[in-house]
Amino acid sequence: LSSKEITERLSGQGFVGIAPQGIGYIAEYKSSGYVFVDLSNGARDTGAWRAEEGRVCVEYRRFPSSCFEVRGNKDTLYSRRADSTEVRVMQTK
Repeated sequence: LSSKEITERLSGQGFVGIAPQGIGYIAEYKSSGYVFVDLSNGARDTGAWRAEEGRVCVEYRRFPSSCFEVRGNKDTLYSRRADSTEVRVMQTK
């Protein structure tokens, strides 16, 4: 996906899922360029997100900053972290 397509698909959306360590999360991607993340273990953070060609990068305040690959079709987005071979469905909340 192009950076424009990723921005359009993520802006104003919330997603739920399971992090690699088995911890549940909710991520809210604001159109202002900020993301808010709540983990099921009680941890939470916020940071600036940006879309690049084929990936999203987040600069968190406390969590480690990272980028992840994003692919998709008209109905579903998929993500994969650079340090993992696991592909995850980005489920809207």
